[in-house]
Parts: sequence; structure tokens; C-alpha cells
Amino acid sequence: MAVEQTNTSAISWDLTAAALTGSLDWDVTQFKETGVVSIYDVAAGGSDSRLFIGAVEPTGGQTTTLPNTRLLVGSASYMEFDLSNSGTEGTTYSITTSGSITSPDATTGTAWVDGAKIRVGFDTSTTGAKGAGTLTIDNLASTYNGSNPNSGSRDQNDKITVSNVSVVENREITAQGTADLGKMFVGHDSSEGIVGLSGGSQDDAHGTRVGLSLGSTSVTNGEVTANNSSLFGVIFSAANQVHDIRLVGNFTTSGTKTGTMNVAGLLYNAEAASVGATVDSDVSVNYSADVYQRASLFVEVPHAGPVESGESIGVRNENTSDGGKRAAAKIISSVLSGEGWGLTGLPVGSILNQNSSVTGTFGFDNALLLNGTVRTGTLTLGLEHADQTILGAGEGDLAP
Repeated sequence: MAVEQTNTSAISWDLTAAALTGSLDWDVTQFKETGVVSIYDVAAGGSDSRLFIGAVEPTGGQTTTLPNTRLLVGSASYMEFDLSNSGTEGTTYSITTSGSITSPDATTGTAWVDGAKIRVGFDTSTTGAKGAGTLTIDNLASTYNGSNPNSGSRDQNDKITVSNVSVVENREITAQGTADLGKMFVGHDSSEGIVGLSGGSQDDAHGTRVGLSLGSTSVTNGEVTANNSSLFGVIFSAANQVHDIRLVGNFTTSGTKTGTMNVAGLLYNAEAASVGATVDSDVSVNYSADVYQRASLFVEVPHAGPVESGESIGVRNENTSDGGKRAAAKIISSVLSGEGWGLTGLPVGSILNQNSSVTGTFGFDNALLLNGTVRTGTLTLGLEHADQTILGAGEGDLAP
């Protein structure tokens, strides 16, 4: 208890409301500067209690500042602090909270005991930025000990503060669209199929931080490999973030390929362990591809040996060996050597689809058959894959 008198031109003392017992301690320090005289009820052997947080006694009131804190929504964990007393006497104290800080120990008149703890928590019922908070500890002793002017009723309040608390929920990562791997031959790498990974609509105050590993990290399902399209790692921490990953396929059989692969292995938890966040274990990405066997050509002839005038030959593209797709071939050139020979059919530009053939018939100008002369000729066809957009195809890539 304290009674204060303000310095005026005529100093008078009004102690009618003060029930003073024991000895009086007159504190006139700084009277000339402040104009205040304080009278404290010390009572013989007044309280020497001095409360503080932790193990090291401060010189005055103590403020413990917590770092900006991130918590998972619905979590009920508390930070626990020792409440120490450097005095020889017990005391009672009050705990009050404001702002984002809560405490199950918030009450008035708690008796200090050796080993006392204070629990500091936060409202985690909803997500978002909860702002600053303060927990205040007030020593409720009514007297102080003259040998320690900072004890008992003069013990300054101790505080635990935080400037911001964010309550977050686990961020869900989802794929946008389908990765188109294009057209390629069996055993040939596909083009890069790009698909975006979205971190959702949560900003940093509402969603956890999820990392996407740098480009050297990859995952595969045996035929398709996925990695970050950037050489640098990224963090999903803002609203509506999208980061691209790339998929490359290499297939052992032909056909139209559609599938799904799990790319969760590219993600990692970018939160502190204390948050207790988890990362999706299944992030499905769809892909599609058209895979072809290379054209496989052979010549169909009526018999062994040279073909005679009036006989036909065919060029055939075989069927697939795996039930999928075989690329078509195209005749890009035709050269028939030998005087007197002609060819009907097998025109330049002819397309040889899977399991089909194109035929031509040879003819000879009989007027050139003089005195039993044998006239020979040679047909040379140039071919290439008809669809040059198939990865692995090239101009004139089918040998004559």
C-alpha cells in the first residue's frame, strides 16, 4: 500500500484513508524534481518476495519476448515457463492476458509454490494472423522488505509478449491440367510436358509453407520422370501461387498412353518442426503421350530373282509387334535406271500406313529388244517417316 503527496505550495498530508501499521518508510527521493513524496507500509519484516520468469533474476521488471509464432489450427500445445521467487517468503500473484495470448493459468490470488509454472498458449480455433499478445504477472504482496526495495509490493510486473501469431492449416498442393508429352518413338525421350502445381488460395497467415525441391530432385514411376522446371527450389507461402514441374516419358511399348503419377516426393515441409505441419503424400499428375514403333518396311516381289516386265512389286509397312501403333512411311523419291524401263504406281508422296502396302508395275519398251539384248534396270526409292513431328524422326530416316 502506498500514499503519495504531490508537491504544492502548502504541503499537507491526508492519511485518513490509510490504515498504516508497523513502521513507516518515508521515500523522498527525487522530491525536488517530481514533487512526490511516497509513504509505504513496510511492516517489520515486510515481504521480500520477488517473482521473475526463468532462472536468472533481472534487475527490474522482466519482459520475455517470444519470436513470431506459427501454430497449426486446432493444436492445443502450450509453452511452459518457470516462475521463480528469489525471496524467502511466499506470495500470491495474478496472471492476466490480452491480445493473441491465452493461458489456462490466468487467475488472481494464486499462491506461489516452489516449482511454479506458467503456461502460455494461443487461440487456435481458426486460422489467420492473430496479432500481438501480452501475459502479465503481478506480485500481489502488500508490503516490501526495506533491504530490497524491488521486493514485495514494489516488485515490478513481469511480461511475456509476442508481436504476431499466425494460425495455419496444412496447405494442399494440386496439379492443374494434364502434361502432354507429345509423340515419340519407343525408347526415345518425350518432349517436356509442363503442368502447374497450385498451392491454393491460402496466404502465409492461413496456410503452411510447403517447399518444391530444386530441379536436380526427381521422382519416377518407371516410364515418366518429373522434376521442378526451375533449377531453384521454391516455397509455396502466398495465395494462388503456381509453380511448374516438367514430365518426360520414355516408353517400352507403343500406343496412346494416359496415366497418373504421384509427385509428392518433390515436396517437403518448409515449416519449423514445432508447427507440426504435414505435407501431402499424394499429389497426382495426369499425363498423355502417343508412342510409335518405327516404320518397318520390306519389298514384296512375285518370285526370287529379277522382276520381269509386266510384273508388280509392293512396298509394305509391317503391323506392330506389340498391338500398339507403328509410324507411317512416305515415299519421298523414286529413281528408275536402265534404258527402256518404266514404272506405273509407287508414286512419290505415297503413304505406307501401318500394316499396308503400295504397289507398282514394271514395263519395258519392247522396241529396244534388239538381237536378243538383255536390258536390266534398278529402282531406288527414298523413304522417311511420314510424321516428322514424332520425336526421333528425321528427314530421309528410312534407308532406301
